[in-house]
Amino acid sequence: MAFSSPRLLSSTASITCGLVLLIGCGDGSEAEIGPEGGELKSGAITVVIPPGAMGSTRMLKITEIDDNLGRAPYTQVSDSWLLEPTDLRLKIPATVTVSKLKDVKAPTLLHVPRDTQTTHTYAMGSGDQAIGYLGEFGKVAAGEGATPQFTVSSPPLVMTPDEAHAAAPLTNAAPIAFSGAGSADVILTAYDLSGENNRDLNGGAYCAFKPEMVNGASIATGCSTGTASVTLNLTGANVDFNAVPFLLDKVDGNVVVQVEVGSQGLVHTFGYFSFNTSPCFYETCDGYGTCVANGSDASCDCIDGYAQAEDDALSCVCVPQCDGRDCGSDSCGGQCSPGCGDGFACNNDAGVCEPDGSTTTDPTSTTSTTGTTSTTGTTGMDTTTTTTTGTTTTGTTGMDMTTGTTGTTTGTTGG
Repeated sequence: MAFSSPRLLSSTASITCGLVLLIGCGDGSEAEIGPEGGELKSGAITVVIPPGAMGSTRMLKITEIDDNLGRAPYTQVSDSWLLEPTDLRLKIPATVTVSKLKDVKAPTLLHVPRDTQTTHTYAMGSGDQAIGYLGEFGKVAAGEGATPQFTVSSPPLVMTPDEAHAAAPLTNAAPIAFSGAGSADVILTAYDLSGENNRDLNGGAYCAFKPEMVNGASIATGCSTGTASVTLNLTGANVDFNAVPFLLDKVDGNVVVQVEVGSQGLVHTFGYFSFNTSPCFYETCDGYGTCVANGSDASCDCIDGYAQAEDDALSCVCVPQCDGRDCGSDSCGGQCSPGCGDGFACNNDAGVCEPDGSTTTDPTSTTSTTGTTSTTGTTGMDTTTTTTTGTTTTGTTGMDMTTGTTGTTTGTTGG
């Protein structure tokens, strides 16, 4: 039996219902709902769109269909419905409840999003209700629960997005660990329940996270296929990897991450955890320090020789080392001033100026020579004759004597 009711914006709607249209009113299987949120209801199914889930106002509706969404080992135990438009992707998941179930053990919501052939299961219901949290529209029904073929052991998960949002977050990497056999599709979907990040956290597919350091499996495909964050071929019974932000990038505040694992067109939603990239995510301190988070603030603990930049606590800049140095390198690519003057060179190791050795001067002898100089040497008696004009200097060392005069000079050295 199909249910249909007039649009909540139609002329038959009451004034009160028209005023509160965007937060829902009455029993309507069709309504225009926008960023303020709203509600759809048709018989046993209720769909609640939370505020902030939609970026614009669109026409949403519920239509009863004849499809059987049961997939072994799950059996369908209710009518089935189509939630439209099927291309709708929500920033915050909608709560879908199928009630009026009788004698159902472990009621489970069955969901086939868009035009895919994959069934997603949500075992969050109890009593006579099956409950699920959907980020996309598509086909839904209630099913009888079963034991999933995989078991997730890490991280600790809670059953609802609201519980996860209030929990302490993991930061920078989420350790995913599960047990099973064969191949596994792992789907990690990020939602911002606070509405602080006005962008698509997951991209066009399930690309909020990427796996690193995979143990117990090999990667078959990544998120680019649009059906999973990663598909793994298991090489052992236990698999673990670090889920690190990919398109999620750095976020402000906590996000809620939905964890699904399955294979062969059937994936089970195991729960939710809180995630925050922390103020130090992707902060390298220019490679010369370590980022330290203090609540929502972050700063760099810089290594010796570096310090925080005056205008950027997340940057480490080189500190010139010129104390006790007159010249040479300042250890930061510059030079210590004032440097050395003419005739001096810098000893860079010591940081001091020293004579450069390019001129040798004997302060005890000065000779100016003009004219012709002749030298005659013999063994035992050396005679040097020099014609000079200018300054005459006489020096005696031991038995050596040199006499300079204007004209002819005779010097005798030796015996």
